Amino acid sequence: MAQASALYPGTVHHRRRAAPEHAFSYRVWYALLDLDELPLLAGRVPGFAHNRFALAGLHDRDHMGPAARPLRVKLAEWLAAAGVAEAPARVELLTQPRVLGLGFNPVSFYYCRDRDDALRWVVAEVNNTFGETCCYLLRAEGGAVREEAAKRFHVSPFQPLTGRYAFRLNPPGERLEVGITLERDGRPALETALVLERRELSGANLRRAVLRAPHAGLRNLALIHLQALRLWLKRAPFFPRPEAPAGAWRTRGG
Repeated sequence: MAQASALYPGTVHHRRRAAPEHAFSYRVWYALLDLDELPLLAGRVPGFAHNRFALAGLHDRDHMGPAARPLRVKLAEWLAAAGVAEAPARVELLTQPRVLGLGFNPVSFYYCRDRDDALRWVVAEVNNTFGETCCYLLRAEGGAVREEAAKRFHVSPFQPLTGRYAFRLNPPGERLEVGITLERDGRPALETALVLERRELSGANLRRAVLRAPHAGLRNLALIHLQALRLWLKRAPFFPRPEAPAGAWRTRGG
C-alpha cells in the first residue's frame, strides 16, 4: 500500500501591511502525517518516531491539548464539541515535528476527509509564544477551503485582537499552498503564505530536511523574537496579551 505521509519543504512568507510595514521569508519544512500511518512510520522511515525521542518525531501531547492520549481520539472529541457530527474517516496532519526532542509550531493543519476521501474540514491549530493554543474550524467546499473567521486568539503583541482571518487552503498534492490574510477595516493588515513541494517521507529526505533547517522549532522561536525586535525598533504599536478565549488551552510547558 502506498504511503500517504510525505515531507513538504518550502518557504514561509510574512508581510505586515499595517504601518510600520515589515516583510520577511525563510526556508521551512513540514511533514504531512496520515494519523492512521503513525504506528507504521517508525519502522518504515529511519530517524522518525511517534511518542519517543528520535531525529524527528510527532508527540501526541504536543497537539490538541497536553494530555498524552491518542491524537486521533483528541481530535475527534474536539470536532464533536465543535458541532461536527461525523468523525473523519481519514486525517492528515501538516506540522513541523520535533527535532531531537525539541520543537515549536506556530500553526498546524488537520485535513479531515470523509468516507469517500473528500476533504470536508480543516482544523487550524494555532500556538502562541505565551504557552497557549487555540483552534479554528474551517469548512471545505469543492475540495478547498475559502473561509473567513473572526480573530479571537492573541498571537503577536504587535497586532490587536480585532479583525478577520481569510483562510485559503487546497488539498495536499505535489504542491501545497496555505494563505492566511488578517483583514482589518476592510484592508489587509497581515499576510502569511506557505509554499511547499511534496517529497517522499524517507530516511534520506528526512536527514536532508533537518540538515537544511536544523532544530526547526527552536529556529521558529528565534525568528519570531527576532522579527518582534525589528518591529519594536520600528516603533510598532504594542498590545498587551488579553485572556485566552473559551476553548483555548495551555500547551505543555506553557
